[in-house]
Amino acid sequence: MNRIKELREKRSLSQRQFVTDFNKYISTNEEQYKNKRGVKEITFGTASRWENSLNKPTEYMWQALADFFNVSVAYLKGIDDKTVIKKFSSEDLLQELLDRKVLEPVKDKPINLDDVFLLHK
Repeated sequence: MNRIKELREKRSLSQRQFVTDFNKYISTNEEQYKNKRGVKEITFGTASRWENSLNKPTEYMWQALADFFNVSVAYLKGIDDKTVIKKFSSEDLLQELLDRKVLEPVKDKPINLDDVFLLHK
């Protein structure tokens, strides 16, 4: 069984929020997935069918989902039990953390890894 639901819940996302966030991700990264068969925005019904293993994403969509969740395709599909976090450059990691509001820049300074702090919830 795939780990779409598990990873969604780990991020504390409802199915609707997952669909919204994933579609935004696809839209934002349109160039990356250009000409990749089957990579497109999804509906709530599609997400539900994937989570319940009633349908499967295309191979390219598996990759887009893995990129979204920042895991390997094998882990997402439930084939591999090892969580493999993809390698990010420092700038990519910083931007991802800022986008997810895990980090916040210090006012009036250029954003770099030394000038951020974790937000506590």
